[in-house]
Amino acid sequence: MKIAYFDCFSGISGDMILGALIDAGLSLKRLDEALAPLKLAGYRLSAKTVEKAGIRATKVDVLVDDRKVHIRDYPQMAAVFQQGRLSRTMETTALGILERLARAEAQVHGRRLSQLHFHELGGVDTLVDIAGAVVGLSLLGVDEVYASPLNLGGGMTRAAAFPIPAPATANLLTGVPVYSSGIDRELTTPTGAAIISSLAKGFVPFPSCRVEVVGHGAGETELPATPNVLRLFLGDMVRDRVWGEDRVVQLETNVDDVSPQIYDYLIERLLEAGALDVFLTPAIMKKGRPAVTISVLARAEHGARLMRVLFDETPTLGVRVQDVNRVVLPRTSQTIATPWGRLRVKVTRQDGNEEMRPEYEDCRDLAQATGRPLRAVMQEVSAFLRTVTGAPPLEVPLSPPPLPDVVLDGGVAWGEPIEGQAETSLPAEAGMAPAPAAPADGEKRRTSRHRRRRSRGGRKKTPPA
Repeated sequence: MKIAYFDCFSGISGDMILGALIDAGLSLKRLDEALAPLKLAGYRLSAKTVEKAGIRATKVDVLVDDRKVHIRDYPQMAAVFQQGRLSRTMETTALGILERLARAEAQVHGRRLSQLHFHELGGVDTLVDIAGAVVGLSLLGVDEVYASPLNLGGGMTRAAAFPIPAPATANLLTGVPVYSSGIDRELTTPTGAAIISSLAKGFVPFPSCRVEVVGHGAGETELPATPNVLRLFLGDMVRDRVWGEDRVVQLETNVDDVSPQIYDYLIERLLEAGALDVFLTPAIMKKGRPAVTISVLARAEHGARLMRVLFDETPTLGVRVQDVNRVVLPRTSQTIATPWGRLRVKVTRQDGNEEMRPEYEDCRDLAQATGRPLRAVMQEVSAFLRTVTGAPPLEVPLSPPPLPDVVLDGGVAWGEPIEGQAETSLPAEAGMAPAPAAPADGEKRRTSRHRRRRSRGGRKKTPPA
């Protein structure tokens, strides 16, 4: 699987994405030809090699002749994609990005989509940036897109004196990990935010891949002591790692004066508010007071709502918040037909093997409905699911085989004799009973199934009477 990873240490914009794609090997002529079905006149693409703080990069510009084209309203812009002749997948993806961008702008200006007019953003260059990113990634054979956390910059925008990130950018990046390096510039633009937040499957430090090529797309301005470039890595996903990676927030607080009766209700409230997981850990606080640490894992967009629940339902005075990287197996939820009715299951895949795990609530309901023990129900359902996935059944013996009686005496292990081996007679020692007599003729001779060991003194010892 071929992936693209955008390293956004200097932010991201539409022209930087196009520059990185060209620098990574995409032909400008081929991209121009692939955009021709849009029938969008009045522009041309330009690419040149520049240097940014010592790094060679490609700068792409969308040169628009404003005398020939006047497209700034959202309905007109959407019609360009709808009436163009891109593939159905590319058209759907491009329209989705444009709609997200338009909704973010409409929310800022209090307009309906049908009335939206792009003031700060040029209509034609926005369309080319969006379509060029979608088409360019497809031409390079990219299957999945990932990105680093986004550097937003800081200060105020030059166009309309908005604080950075611009209001539309902030709306688009809900749930996306972002930060600011303190540079007084707009590093992540609304168009760049719309494209990467729509295409990226995850925002991670770096995915596991074999890098084939690296491209650099240049930004417009010069940054102090930092190259204003977008770095693009193209490569193949490493197959021996089937798990995925994502980033969540972890909320934690310690409480020592909460009745244990409320924890069940608190966990339910947190899960309803969007928590991925909630767990409680015993702790000892200062002055030796026993306490409980409440830990909550969630997506970043649900963090504020979950903190409100913690403050409302517990007497805590503060909540610790930190970003956490996770590695997770691919998983899906399905409802399948079983001999007991339809049950919900989790499906995970690893090393080509599929495993189904029943949902606890469905097994509990089935046990209550049939009056059978929950443990037996879960075992039977799990055995049925193994037949569905083709996994071999678990062969667990009903009862373990009997073990021999073992007597330890001075470092010598004696066990129950078994058939087929002769028994060795050992001389009796003082104070001990003689060894058992040899069996009569016709009886089968038996000896211990355990190997005799010598004691540390080097003497042989007879078994007890």
